[in-house]
Amino acid sequence: MLLRKITPAEISTLLETRLFQPKKRNTAGQLVSPAQYETTRTQIITKPRSVTKIDTVCPEDMTPEFITSLQRAFQACELFSSTITGSMDMSTRRAILNFQTFRGVSSATDTKAAAQELGLVVIDQ
Repeated sequence: MLLRKITPAEISTLLETRLFQPKKRNTAGQLVSPAQYETTRTQIITKPRSVTKIDTVCPEDMTPEFITSLQRAFQACELFSSTITGSMDMSTRRAILNFQTFRGVSSATDTKAAAQELGLVVIDQ
């Protein structure tokens, strides 16, 4: 199953103040009208939007047996210290996220690559 992860663009706002009309004085040197300034706002994209496609383990393959194996594998890597339950609980998701973030995938959804790296067999049907 392909999961699309969209990272939004980062946008910065630049403020620029410029002299719109200089101050005016009469012939005696007295101020007739003060200077007037104009502020403009410009938005620029500092980091463009990105779309990452991640090949994940299909939901129907996430059986209690598979999740139990996943939890055991994370225990062996010292990423999981909770009780092995065979259910996708917060501790399991946190272990998945920690394991995959180190490999450049910031997702708590198990990827096929991560499952294969942990020695779990994922069969495409």
